[in-house]
Amino acid sequence: MAGPGNRKSKGCARCRSLKSKCDEQRPKCGRCRTADAPCEYRPDKPIDFKSMNSKIASRYKVTEPRKEKKDSVRRGKAGLPDNDGQAALTSNIKVQQASKGPPLFHSLSTHWEDPALCLFFQDYVLQADDAGFGFLDNFPKLYGTSSDEAFKNAVSAISLASFSNQVRCVDLGVAAKKSYGKALLSVKKALQDPSRSTSHATLASILTLNMYDMVCEDIPPKVLWGSHADALGMILRMRGGIDQFKSPISGATAQVAHGVVSCYNLDRRLPPGPESILWEKSVDAATCTPFEQIGLAYNRIARIIPAADTALSDLQMGQESAQRLLQAISMCQVEDRAYRSWVASTEHPFVYETLDKSLFDASKDDRAATLPPEIHVYPSVWAPGLWNTYRAARIVLLQTVSACIEKAARHPELAKKFFNSSIMQQSILIDIDKMVNEICSSIPYILGDIRGKTWAPKDAERVKAWGGFTSLWVLRVLIGVPALGPERKEFVIKQLHYIAGKMGIRQAGNIALIGYYT
Repeated sequence: MAGPGNRKSKGCARCRSLKSKCDEQRPKCGRCRTADAPCEYRPDKPIDFKSMNSKIASRYKVTEPRKEKKDSVRRGKAGLPDNDGQAALTSNIKVQQASKGPPLFHSLSTHWEDPALCLFFQDYVLQADDAGFGFLDNFPKLYGTSSDEAFKNAVSAISLASFSNQVRCVDLGVAAKKSYGKALLSVKKALQDPSRSTSHATLASILTLNMYDMVCEDIPPKVLWGSHADALGMILRMRGGIDQFKSPISGATAQVAHGVVSCYNLDRRLPPGPESILWEKSVDAATCTPFEQIGLAYNRIARIIPAADTALSDLQMGQESAQRLLQAISMCQVEDRAYRSWVASTEHPFVYETLDKSLFDASKDDRAATLPPEIHVYPSVWAPGLWNTYRAARIVLLQTVSACIEKAARHPELAKKFFNSSIMQQSILIDIDKMVNEICSSIPYILGDIRGKTWAPKDAERVKAWGGFTSLWVLRVLIGVPALGPERKEFVIKQLHYIAGKMGIRQAGNIALIGYYT
């Protein structure tokens, strides 16, 4: 690099000697002309440049990074650090851990698929117990033994999506979407292959993809049960027969798939499909489990709701419309009595212990401020989850019969019979309010807030996401109850936000938005 040397003044000799500024006028500057003194200038020369490389090199010396020795710790005969070397190694580790510098995540080469997969199985796989119901309990074995590309990609998609939502990593979310796209293509190929279209792996793949829709927020909250629920019903019908629900290999998957389809139909107020008829034939009345009892009640309610909707949508006020209304009200009342009978006959594990809210020290958790007055603690996590779905279905049933009674009171043919409709409506509101209170009282136990008889801090132990996953529809039913009230609505919204944030089920956040606008 070159730079100018010492810059020489262009002023005259007299101004330079007086150290005065010269105006450099020729032939004489102003100062010399006033003093009538000689004015001599230096001869014109080019600017003198000199090299600055040596100074710059000495000032900014480039040093090589210090090379660490490969084995700076003294080792013993066995090749392991001796006592002094071990102490030095421990001290070095402590110094590194105490460093406040940011971790170099970009240098890690961890494959996130493995921890995401383990986390997914830990969050959602639950073994069957005395309630007679398991959830994805055969998925780990199927994943380890099956070579089905569709199932592998589907599990990869939902595990990465769930992990991404919990740790808030955008890159993992992108990888999940790529796996989801691969799974869709693989499922399409499997459905086009007659030998694979009805296989256990294909059914498990579609069930997993449907769960992916619920874990992600790519679908509107109105499509709560995912965009693949219709495909699940189709696969169950294609598989045919009642043995698919009793098979030791695929029976658990078929049971869960039918449960999803049943809730999907009830949520859309549609009657059960042929797959539900197949499932009902597989149920043995003598050895009916609590899960099967609730499933049968679901199907009965799902048949009543469309018939009642038909009576409610009838604009005519004749004898036929009156008969349809009476029939709908009668069916609703019969099914409501069946629920009361089932509750009266409940045994373990549906017998819960009631604890008062004041027993819990919940000062460290913001959600605890909205706890219901009573907390219900069950001997099994299955019991409140299954019971809450039955309670939510009963709320839908009671809302339907309430609308039918209201219309019957205005019907000219039925007005005299329903002269006390206001008393009947009040009784229904009391029952709905009781259902809401019971659901809210059991939600803390389902989400893992209660451990023993104490409020469990969220950083103490990991909570399974199954409770939040199965509570989505239940909490959305509560959001739509007009008499929910501000305190209970705040409680429900906080539970939904917790499910979305901590458990990584983003659809819960979409449902919470409904609560803000209702």
